[in-house]
Amino acid sequence: MNEHLKINQAGVDLIKTAEGLHKKCGERHGETIVTTYLCPSDVLTIGYGTTGSKVRQGMVITESEAEDLLREDIEHFEAAVKKLVKVELNENEFSALVSFAYNCGEGALGSSTALKRLNTGDREGCVEALQWWNKGAHGVLPGLVKRRRLEGNLFLSKAISKKDNDELEQLPMSQKVKSSTATWIEIFPPEQPIDKPIIAAWKGSDEKPIDVLESNSTKELIKFLKFYGSSAKTFLIAPLTKKAPEVTTPRQEKPDSQETDVTSTDDIQSKIKNFPDQIKQAIQRQLDRSRQYVKGSQINLNTKTKFFSQRDNYTMPHRTCNSSSNAMYLDWLLRATGTSDGLKTDDEYLRTVLKYGDTIYHNAQTSAIKEYGFNTKWMTDEDLLFIEALVDCGFPVVVNILHRGTESAPRGGHIIMLIGRKQGKWIAHDPYGTLESNYSNTNGAYSRITESEFANRWQGGYRILA
Repeated sequence: MNEHLKINQAGVDLIKTAEGLHKKCGERHGETIVTTYLCPSDVLTIGYGTTGSKVRQGMVITESEAEDLLREDIEHFEAAVKKLVKVELNENEFSALVSFAYNCGEGALGSSTALKRLNTGDREGCVEALQWWNKGAHGVLPGLVKRRRLEGNLFLSKAISKKDNDELEQLPMSQKVKSSTATWIEIFPPEQPIDKPIIAAWKGSDEKPIDVLESNSTKELIKFLKFYGSSAKTFLIAPLTKKAPEVTTPRQEKPDSQETDVTSTDDIQSKIKNFPDQIKQAIQRQLDRSRQYVKGSQINLNTKTKFFSQRDNYTMPHRTCNSSSNAMYLDWLLRATGTSDGLKTDDEYLRTVLKYGDTIYHNAQTSAIKEYGFNTKWMTDEDLLFIEALVDCGFPVVVNILHRGTESAPRGGHIIMLIGRKQGKWIAHDPYGTLESNYSNTNGAYSRITESEFANRWQGGYRILA
């Protein structure tokens, strides 16, 4: 009955935050590497809490390999929860149980009082029993106390059922996309099971949310998500210390981020002050990483981007979007850091890429950019909120999209560079032309893509400094 369920982003974030990435021991080709360690229960562990026969004393892996192991482990525990639970779950309940099983093991969940209570329909009793699993080899651990509380809050947070989700998917696009498009949704779990959860719809880094709902009614939550949630790519659980916002009214659109000057650290902080703390920290890491390349005091985030068309490339003009987009990004890095005057053409960069592999491969792009002196990495975690913050601060971002077919049934595969946002639309340099003209217009400089269409076409990848 729960075969359709998969862990949601809130569940993945809970696991990654609770486990942490350990034990960091340096970098390899610009990417963090980690080695094995003993967890508080004296179990040999690596990465995001991976244990078992695949973990060998002294092994070393990269951060991306740790992500791969995390996904493999999550799939195992998703299957375990589906096998053990005999009642229908919503995705928050399912995700909370996957997090518990990931931490404590399939056997622990299978023999737990929490599972016995759940399978009789006692959901609050299940959450109560989950809280008992807070001890390591040497007694009660504050980290486990906090994790069990977060899992309990997630479990008790309202979520739409598969039936309700199917109803949402059947809505016409005109009803799903509203003028005040939300880009991220934040859930404030109740401190006590009797309290009402609060859900807020946000648009980028706006100071106030578009709307706030406090309710235990599933129907009200569905109505809220119908209006605001169809385009949101990011769903977050608010930290326990964060105060829930008051009900607000929609704000006017912000100006194009590329037309707004960023002249100081204070300017940057003001642009991201309303983003979640983890996004602020990620932006700060990008700024910190940029400093090693800067020839002046700091990276010049007011540096204008340069457009390269793939259509005039010396070879394979119809399949070199990846190289042309990354050439635009590299050119910006070279000029923004004061390293050089940038690239004259993208053919120069394309020749470098082909030394390392086919133009379609992201690792070939990473190696080519490194030859110019910059360590970067291709991310696949679908963090739309992070991309919004990067662009708002002045960083261009290379992303992958499905550029063919309709918005509701996209297909294909294409790489573009986002450079700004204005009036509910992304501004992009598309090396093949304009998506809105179905590429009959071959000049893709400063092309526009609505935020809702981008959310439907984006494949979840993007490039950042490593």
